Amino acid sequence: MSFGDAILAGFRQYAEFGGRAGVAEFWWFILFVTLVTSGLGALNVATPNGVIGVGSSLASVRG
Repeated sequence: MSFGDAILAGFRQYAEFGGRAGVAEFWWFILFVTLVTSGLGALNVATPNGVIGVGSSLASVRG
């Protein structure tokens, strides 16, 4: 299963709790979630008064 296929399958079957995902599908989707979360975490804004956690706030709003 390719990276794109695993992401599509993960979103299509997000709320289906019967059955199992394959090993490749599972790890590709975990890689996708990790990359998106890391990317959003990098969007934090540093100001003279401290860090505004814009990206961290967005990264924590996941399913």
